[in-house]
Amino acid sequence: MEKTRTVCIIGAGVAGIAAIKHSLEEGLAPICFEKDSDLGGIWNYHDVPKNGDPSLYKSCCINTSKAMTCYSDFPIPKEFPNFMHHRFFKKYLDLYAQNFSLRDHIHFGHCVEEVKKADDFPDSGDWIVTVRKLKTEHVDTKRVNYVIVANGHLYRPNVPKCPGLDKFAGKVIHTHDYKDFKDFVGKKVLVVGVGNSACDVACEISRHAEQVYISTRKGTFIVQRVADFGRPLDQVAVTRFSQSLPSNYMRPLKFKMFNKRYDLSKYGLAPNGPFRLTAIAITDELPDRIMLGTITVKTDVERFTEHDVIFTDGTTVKDIDAVVFGTGYLHDFPFLEDGVIRIENQFPFLYDHIWPVSLEPSTLAVVGLVQPFGALPAILEMQTRWVTRVFAGHCNLPSASKRRQEVEERLLMIKGNSDLSPRHFIVIHALRYMDKLADYIGCKPNLTKLFFTDNAFWRKLVFGPCTPQQWRLEGPGKWDGARAAIENVEKNMWFPMKTRTAGVDLTKGLYKEWIDLLKNQFKIPFTAGDHVESEGSSSRMTKTVCVVGAGVSGLAATKHCLEEGLEPICFEKDDDVGGLWNYHDVPKDGYPSLYNSCSINTSKEMTCYSDFPIPKEFPNFMAHKHFKSYLKLYAENFGLLKYIKFKHEVVLIEKADDFEDSGDWVVTTKNLTSGKVEKRKVNCVMVCNGHLHEPNIPNFKGLDKFKGRVLHTHDYKDFHGYEGKRVLIIGVGNSASDVACELSRHAEHVYISTRTGTWVIQRAADQGRPFDHVAITRFRQGIPWPYLRPFMYHGVNNRYSHSKYSLSPNTRFNGGAVTISDDLPNRILLGRINMITDVERFTENGAVFVDGTELDNIDVVILGTGFKYSFPFIQKDAIKVENAFPFLYDLVWPADMEPATLAIIGLVQPFGGLPPILEMQSRWAARVFSGNCKLPSASQRLQVVEKTNANLKSKGLNSPKYTLVVFFIQYIDKMAKYIGCKPNLWKFFFTDNALWRKLFFGPCTPPQWRIEGPGKWQGAKYAIEHVEEKTWYPLKTREAGKHGKEGIYDGYISLLKRFLLLVVVFILVKYLFTNGYTTFPVKS
Repeated sequence: MEKTRTVCIIGAGVAGIAAIKHSLEEGLAPICFEKDSDLGGIWNYHDVPKNGDPSLYKSCCINTSKAMTCYSDFPIPKEFPNFMHHRFFKKYLDLYAQNFSLRDHIHFGHCVEEVKKADDFPDSGDWIVTVRKLKTEHVDTKRVNYVIVANGHLYRPNVPKCPGLDKFAGKVIHTHDYKDFKDFVGKKVLVVGVGNSACDVACEISRHAEQVYISTRKGTFIVQRVADFGRPLDQVAVTRFSQSLPSNYMRPLKFKMFNKRYDLSKYGLAPNGPFRLTAIAITDELPDRIMLGTITVKTDVERFTEHDVIFTDGTTVKDIDAVVFGTGYLHDFPFLEDGVIRIENQFPFLYDHIWPVSLEPSTLAVVGLVQPFGALPAILEMQTRWVTRVFAGHCNLPSASKRRQEVEERLLMIKGNSDLSPRHFIVIHALRYMDKLADYIGCKPNLTKLFFTDNAFWRKLVFGPCTPQQWRLEGPGKWDGARAAIENVEKNMWFPMKTRTAGVDLTKGLYKEWIDLLKNQFKIPFTAGDHVESEGSSSRMTKTVCVVGAGVSGLAATKHCLEEGLEPICFEKDDDVGGLWNYHDVPKDGYPSLYNSCSINTSKEMTCYSDFPIPKEFPNFMAHKHFKSYLKLYAENFGLLKYIKFKHEVVLIEKADDFEDSGDWVVTTKNLTSGKVEKRKVNCVMVCNGHLHEPNIPNFKGLDKFKGRVLHTHDYKDFHGYEGKRVLIIGVGNSASDVACELSRHAEHVYISTRTGTWVIQRAADQGRPFDHVAITRFRQGIPWPYLRPFMYHGVNNRYSHSKYSLSPNTRFNGGAVTISDDLPNRILLGRINMITDVERFTENGAVFVDGTELDNIDVVILGTGFKYSFPFIQKDAIKVENAFPFLYDLVWPADMEPATLAIIGLVQPFGGLPPILEMQSRWAARVFSGNCKLPSASQRLQVVEKTNANLKSKGLNSPKYTLVVFFIQYIDKMAKYIGCKPNLWKFFFTDNALWRKLFFGPCTPPQWRIEGPGKWQGAKYAIEHVEEKTWYPLKTREAGKHGKEGIYDGYISLLKRFLLLVVVFILVKYLFTNGYTTFPVKS
């Protein structure tokens, strides 16, 4: 009986355990040596990196979906997230090893020191393996018949030789040694490289560092993990159909596809040169972090100094604290006898990336030295299937000379392309490579046969994602579960996100208005709350105006009071301007408060005051510190600080005794420094303290018995103290979503409970343009909502299918609840956040939900349930509030107050930027106080308000989420019409059509209401015309996309030339036959 032949397998990672399994299946005896204490290789996470071992960072998640990443006969459990955190993937590898009993063949804590040929190698092909047991330092040698090198290539960092790096005084590491952000808090960090790891590290650090710079020599193309409708990208891109299309003809489409979400040249990321997909990085966050200004893209490093970095474009960044190199790895086999594998300038001479070309007999194979456009584990498995079948004698290899010839031809092709770097030497196209190896094995699916015998299944194989099970349908290694696994890809993909019923009745009546239109029943619904024209008398000229609060609205109110000849006195109980945006590390009761990571949700061009644009250098979506700086610039520019009394709290505002005649108020204030209380009489009052200071705490059953921590988002500051906790967040508004996403990077798990669901939109629209530049235009907002509804429905679902992500409401689509979040859908897809339904009651350690599900071991509950609005310092009968509905005319004026000498500024919830609305409210209020604008009578105002209240009540819209909602353009236009500063579009259509097009089709920026009328600003037209330039200015930190479109249509031009040549030949042949030239003389 022939002795079982032994295989030495080096490494028990993804490739190694697959090699064990397939060695056993082929009747071989595997011996696997793994120097770590457990299997998993790079996925066996350690808090401390070790030299010579692969290493990953704590936040690492896989970049390919579970359906494409699994071993071909062992699908990843459907409960696992589509894009798994490393701990999930390690758990999957453990399950695989357990299922196939692989641990018995692994020697943990054993380091392979040397692999050399046996003395009789030319005859036997055997190897001598020297192994050191790390615990005892005992060294042993074994003679084996075959060797599979499966230890990967991510253990020897490539650190380029940069001039001056040895003199740099800051911290220098490689991504290999990066674990988390903690050493980089508040630092200025340079990340060199723009590959997957470099992007992940840069994005993570950018949430905690002062500023991150990312240096790239060539640039890259960016893709996200998800394609349209929230489907995993690889399940859309890696199909037999898409991969069969000729690349030359696909170049224009691919160019548009890669720039669809973000115009990469505008973001400083695109390579310079003709469009070729030589560099692709997978990142969900990088463009968003660039838009937020937390990451700046720079060109290649020229040299380092002690503290600074000089780049090849001549720019310098000073005071860099740390440099992180994301510059890949070197290919190295230190334990192999010299000459076994030839490596020349990092090009490994391996046939099909596996077999040393000159080795004969071929008894050693390298598994895993590839860089695929696709999932890696399935490729490593296929390599091991082929290798073990070769070792078992079931497959043959070409001769050494033929192998050498093919590899040298590939090297010549690579040398002819000067743009390629060492990592491109091991790049493969996953599907083609897998099919090639499957051809050798005999397990490639017979598509022709299936086309005729099972066409429905054939369509899944050709047009569906090319999952690993396709190579288990027939031939050696056939698996009976392969077909079911392929057919259930869709079901298993959405399973982990089915945590809440969503989308019921969503499309009900979606096209009703269009159907009615076709039936000639064109109806535009009446909207209550239209302005009532008035002949009411103007208010008398007032002198003093008490402005309560020096935030966004208070500063605008102070400025416009001055412009109207009034005398403002502004009281601010904090120590500086900014209101909510005056950040403090500790929240205070009665004060507005925001979290440390907060950024504005509307772009700078749509958020600025109308006559004071935000500096072009500022990011488009500013962190709170940038926005606070802008408010300070505004106050200083218009000389407002001298009218503000800081550390003064307004205690009481009450009507003067002669109020009915004078309209005056008595204001009581307290000096918070000295404690002194003062009273003063003023003519008018503007309440500008906002409504984000009194948290709304719902009365949840059992919440008082819950033993964990309970807080409101008002009191949340950062993630510290939540690490490793299980967190339940109630609500899915902007703040709740931001907090949930931030905590999902540090907590054990985060759950979001929502009663109604929401629609999520991101800050960046297509081509990376700020979403509000696209959404808030006069053209778009001029289309009646019923007819816009179907387009809006498909628009909000284009990026993510909200029902699949358990986000969407269960009512007819009406565009009601909208949340702005760049991260939420991605965090759901990664399995870091689960959506659940409304809370029914709390228990001591968890919660029970209305659908019957229960959560135990909840550590923290965070209420993102909005704010109450109240006016405790205003005389009680001054403002009526009934069931969250404020009786305010146009959300500014107390409906039944006469004379109208008190205005509420900022009690609105807009679809759009808030500051321009608050500014317009204060402009209107100041002009009313100065007597330059009239209001309807109290009875007329009350009539309009009561009509609006009745309308909202009839629709069940009686929460602040609806009672304070205004539409940006319509609401500002309405007030502008009262003032007389609404732009005359008809006039501009005829007198300045170019400007009219910008006003009508471009973003409706605040300077539109400064073009004419009271408050006209000479810089308004210039500001409107230069919106595009100022939008991209802060991103212009690296020249990118130069010559990007060059040659993208070469394939079509070549096709056209061939077609024209064919036409010419056809015409010539037809001419010859027509004229009798059907035979030609033959020379004898």
